[in-house]
Amino acid sequence: MSGLNLEAIRDAVIAQIKPVIDQTTNTYAYLTYAVPMPAIGCRAPEDYISSYHSVHGTGAGIGTKPPVYLELHVAENGDTESAGRFVDRMLAAILPAIEADPTLGGAVAFCTCVKATMRPITETNVGLTVGVIRLHILSK
Repeated sequence: MSGLNLEAIRDAVIAQIKPVIDQTTNTYAYLTYAVPMPAIGCRAPEDYISSYHSVHGTGAGIGTKPPVYLELHVAENGDTESAGRFVDRMLAAILPAIEADPTLGGAVAFCTCVKATMRPITETNVGLTVGVIRLHILSK
């Protein structure tokens, strides 16, 4: 791979988990919360790519590719027990699916889940319960 293909990485993450999740759940490589729920998708954290320059071969770190960090969000309407139970079921299915093939079908050198959390959010003025799986990805 001559450059970092973030679109392909996001697509590979979704393809990896799709077989193990509830088939009525919507999946998105680029998730916003203005979509039908329940939904699972990729979102970029603040440290999405730790060093742009090392990816593109300028400055310090020439020739190295930094890790990519993605968050896989599992969202359901409401801040309720049933929403929490749904998120827990999806997290329990997704974590082993990611770990089963750490290359994401050959799209990356290595991917691992480094953290999972659950929290209520109100990003769209609609209460949601969201589980977040933080992925640490080493590109090819």
